[in-house]
Amino acid sequence: MYKISIAVLMMLLSVSISAQTTAIQNDWENPQVVGKNKEKPRASFFAFRTSKRAIANKKSNSPFFIDLNGIWKFNWVEKPADRPIDFYKTDYNVSKWKDMKVPAHWELEGYGVPIYTDVSYPFPNNEPYIPHDYNPVGSYKREFIIPENWNGEEIYIHFGGVRSAMYLWINGEKVGYSQGSKTPAEFNITKYAKAGINQLAVEVYRFSDGSYLEDQDYWKVSGFERDVYLFARPKTHINDFSVTAGLNSAYTNGIFHLNVEVAHPFLKSAKRNISVQILDGNKQIYTSTKKMMLKKGDNKVIFTTSVRDVKKWSAETPNLYTLQITLKSGKNIQEVIRRKIGFRTSEIKNGLLQINGVPLTIRGVDRHEHDPDHGRVISEELMIRDIQLMKQFNINAVRGSHYPNRERWYELCDQYGLYLIDEANIEAHGSGPYNPKTTLADKPNWKKAFLDRTISMVERDKNHPSIIIWSLGNETGKGQNFRATYKWIKNRDKTRPVQSEDAGLDSNTDIFCPMYDRMWEMAKYAEKIQKRPLIQCEYAHAMGNSVGNLKDYWDLIYKHRQLQGGFIWDWVDQTFRKVTAKGDTIFAYGGDMGVYKIKNDSNFCANGLITSDRKLHPHIWEVKKVYQPIAFESVQLTNNRFRLINRFDFLNLDDLDISWNLKEDDKEIAGGKINAKGLAAHQSREFSIEIPDVDVKAGKEYFLMLEARSKKDQALVPKGHLIAWEQFKMPWTKDIKPIDISTLPALQLEENEKEIKIEGEHFNMIFSKTEGKIKSYKLEGTELIARALQAFFWRAVTDNDLGNGTPAKCKVWKDAGEKTKLLSFTSKQINPQQIEIDVKLNLTSVSSKYETHYLISGNGDILVDNQFIPYTDELPMIPRMGMQMQLPKNFTKVEWFGRGPQENMWDRKSGAPVGHYKGTAWEQYHPYVRPQETGNKTDVRWIALSNKEGKGLMAIGAPLLSASALPFDYKQLYHSGKGNPQKHGNEIKQGDVISFQIDYKQMGVGGDNSWGAPVHAAYCLPVQPYHYRFILRPINGQKDLDELSKKRYDNE
Repeated sequence: MYKISIAVLMMLLSVSISAQTTAIQNDWENPQVVGKNKEKPRASFFAFRTSKRAIANKKSNSPFFIDLNGIWKFNWVEKPADRPIDFYKTDYNVSKWKDMKVPAHWELEGYGVPIYTDVSYPFPNNEPYIPHDYNPVGSYKREFIIPENWNGEEIYIHFGGVRSAMYLWINGEKVGYSQGSKTPAEFNITKYAKAGINQLAVEVYRFSDGSYLEDQDYWKVSGFERDVYLFARPKTHINDFSVTAGLNSAYTNGIFHLNVEVAHPFLKSAKRNISVQILDGNKQIYTSTKKMMLKKGDNKVIFTTSVRDVKKWSAETPNLYTLQITLKSGKNIQEVIRRKIGFRTSEIKNGLLQINGVPLTIRGVDRHEHDPDHGRVISEELMIRDIQLMKQFNINAVRGSHYPNRERWYELCDQYGLYLIDEANIEAHGSGPYNPKTTLADKPNWKKAFLDRTISMVERDKNHPSIIIWSLGNETGKGQNFRATYKWIKNRDKTRPVQSEDAGLDSNTDIFCPMYDRMWEMAKYAEKIQKRPLIQCEYAHAMGNSVGNLKDYWDLIYKHRQLQGGFIWDWVDQTFRKVTAKGDTIFAYGGDMGVYKIKNDSNFCANGLITSDRKLHPHIWEVKKVYQPIAFESVQLTNNRFRLINRFDFLNLDDLDISWNLKEDDKEIAGGKINAKGLAAHQSREFSIEIPDVDVKAGKEYFLMLEARSKKDQALVPKGHLIAWEQFKMPWTKDIKPIDISTLPALQLEENEKEIKIEGEHFNMIFSKTEGKIKSYKLEGTELIARALQAFFWRAVTDNDLGNGTPAKCKVWKDAGEKTKLLSFTSKQINPQQIEIDVKLNLTSVSSKYETHYLISGNGDILVDNQFIPYTDELPMIPRMGMQMQLPKNFTKVEWFGRGPQENMWDRKSGAPVGHYKGTAWEQYHPYVRPQETGNKTDVRWIALSNKEGKGLMAIGAPLLSASALPFDYKQLYHSGKGNPQKHGNEIKQGDVISFQIDYKQMGVGGDNSWGAPVHAAYCLPVQPYHYRFILRPINGQKDLDELSKKRYDNE
């Protein structure tokens, strides 16, 4: 009996707690509540009252629009219990509250801390609940004035995006609730508003159950992210419309289908006319008027037509028509809507993604909305700048990662031409998405939220031709909820494919869109014919000094028809501009914006091809080269025969200037035009170049450059813009005849127990016999050496190095050049003009020997001949095989003949042509968000450092070098160790020395991913014997350094 009573008591208590929990469950902790009293989602448009205003298309000029952006009164608390519960009341005094900009993130205005995490939630994972001890609440309040002419209108308030959840009050009355920060929340406030002064109150919660679906790899910030405004509509008005502007089966004629939905709130029926026009510029190509007898509720009318020989929309040919929809009552215009439409198809056909019946090549990037000062509050100017850079760097597609973007973004992409993937605001990475038991994608109580976010995106953005693919979300897992959203989209929109990275090869994706597939995985997929193309939704992780082996990826993509490209992660660094206590302007990453109780993910937010303030990272030049839509190949280089390949999908090359020029080293000696007229998309043509006879000179190299440039100004791309190029080294050589060594001044050799002194006509140098190093080199009294030349095997680790464990695996090489034991030191004057010095060192930390043969000649040359000899093959790969020295800080002028002008690496050099470049040592430094290897140049024939008097030192490769020169101690770039405070790129200052790295090679940077993928084997330095040599040559006022580099002497 006792046991039964206890059991009953526990059952009753359980029921009581359950009932209590249900009774008091907050909207913002309930996945079943995604909004209250919100308008249903609709297409983005603004309805004007006259045709004239509609043509101008500036809603701010409409008398039925009120902008609510600006300054609001604001209060912030750390937890819900502390919020001012009655602040919405009309008699609540907020005069002492602070001012807050709208839109803005309150964390960037001094309230709370921006939190950067990649995977983890910024709170304990206990879905759908949110901690009550830290969930900041922002209370916003302001007034607005309703004009008298709004009487009799339906009045709406539009919130473009509020993070994470919000309640709304008008004049003290509760209107509704919304969550989902990346699509609009609109409320009909007609019954709450009045003519004259009104009060508006909004309560915003930093976290809600919606935050479980907004766990994107981005800063967790709060507040109003997008515009807030009021607008008025007639009682009877156009509520929504859907445009399908496709093509017939021959892809020649446009097929137009328009569904217009008219809202009528009255029981009494009413007559209205709907007129539709399609215009090509100012030319009307279609018009139709239909009469409607409206009943209470939503009334639909359909228009269809065909457009013969329609101008098709694509990213290459963004042809747009103007659609005008006019609602009339008799002869009186009630509303006019104008928007741009584009005729195109998007489909999976024959296992390929096709636009307008043509298989597409996706040269894409993933893009977060990010401003360095304002976070997700993005201006139109910044959007246009992004599009301009994308166009100029041969990018044709953008995945909106991982949420719907601002409405204006889609209009601009329609206009300028970019292919878009529109992605639902769903990412639950922190929930354990790949565990069937924990993924929210398979929990029924989250289905409503999944559908709501998907439906809101599709309904808002459905009329944009630039959107060619819908995406279900990102890194959330598999399950019934994604199957439901896929099914809903396929039923709603049959004009676009739907993709899901989470689905893999399951049925709820039309495209196989993995992320970070390695090349062998891609090749395996392409071995046999598939029903779906492979388009990587993320690849080539561009974190820090990265994007290696991109050309290898694209060689594979061009080889297989069903590999249709991918989206580089990602477009722009998500860092914040910040001034430190020392006055340095840095770009802040995780942990820099304030302290919070969870671990941040450091600089994992800095993966861009460009910086957050839209400056270029060096690796974007490689992307431009690899992505170029025109290719040049040699067919028979000895006969000057080449192939021109048009990799555009729709354009011929008639609007491009194709030219060639021939250079002798860096001097142009011939050039001409190439006829590309009529070369259609996806076609190629062989051609020959009539190169005049060339008198090949000793030591000179000859380079043929083929270029494609824009012939005229285009939108965002100026006339003469370089679109594509290829450089060919011509097979013409003539050996340099060595100069008789006897023509040089004689050398004097002095020796004691510790040093060897060598004196020439204009120089003297000192070798340390105890260390085996050059201690001093003076040129006419000017010291050239601040730190001795020595073996160097390390590099300042890159972000990819950190991710794949290089610092731990290869740490024996970090100080290997300094941990040496002198085995032997010998010197010999072999003739009056030359002295040999041989140094043998034991590299004690790596069980290897390093032998250097120095040959000093009477002109001051030092031939440096190095041999690395390992005693074991059990050592890890070598980050760098080279030597390092330091020069005094005044040797700031850098000049070289090799690849440039930007930094380039062994596996990232195809975008850097060989040429003659010059600059300062400081200009060679690129301030990555976190300092790391930078400034390297490959295929260097020679590189010179000099001071303002023209004195300096040149390193001449025998034959080629990898080299860099930086105006500070190279160790300033070193990583300070995991868990320790890290430096920022802009905190590095010019120092007291110039660090000069003269290498055989440095391993590649990789970029398959930044969390484990090694550098490809083809770009690694395995442990084996190495032999390389170079000449150090003094510069003493010579102007033509290229000519100076060509001189050779006996025995060199």
